[in-house]
Amino acid sequence: MGLNPVNNGESLLINIPLTEERRMELTKLAKSESESAKSVLETQGKMLIIR
Repeated sequence: MGLNPVNNGESLLINIPLTEERRMELTKLAKSESESAKSVLETQGKMLIIR
């Protein structure tokens, strides 16, 4: 399953790989957020040029 436990002395951390479905959901979310940020930056750039 690809689990690699890490013991830092205080706690035990185990990273569990994402399912394909969850990976696709996060990919869509990241694309949406990047498009939103791109739009904001374009708007801000246009406002700077107008001033």
